[in-house]
Amino acid sequence: MRIIPFLLLLLCSGCALFGDYRHQYYDAGTLGKVKLRVPRGFSDKEYTTDSMGHRSLVYRYPYNQSLFITTDTTLSAYIDTAVHNARPHLQGGRFYKGVLPQLQLWREVYSQGLKYGYRNANLEEEPLFDSSLNFIRVK
Repeated sequence: MRIIPFLLLLLCSGCALFGDYRHQYYDAGTLGKVKLRVPRGFSDKEYTTDSMGHRSLVYRYPYNQSLFITTDTTLSAYIDTAVHNARPHLQGGRFYKGVLPQLQLWREVYSQGLKYGYRNANLEEEPLFDSSLNFIRVK
């Protein structure tokens, strides 16, 4: 009889109730739907479309951390290509990664016709954000 709760807990450990991520979808317009693995704990999510028709989605977290995805693939102004070298990404394309003052980390990926990344991640949360970017797929 004591083994039943243990088995139930073991079976449920793989479900989303105990995971660090939530599965979300992003409508990238002509690219189709994009499956996201978003770290739990976001306080807000905001959809925007700019005057050029680029769609963006930003997830906001405590301590000014954010995770974003957009169809605007222009290089961000704060990326100095003389300092930050592009590296190949798992899904094809390239990515840049850097450190802001007070050990706030950022990463931007340019792949699959999208730009996605995170900003102001602290050292403890950075592995969650990094892992979520590695699982973004255009359907």
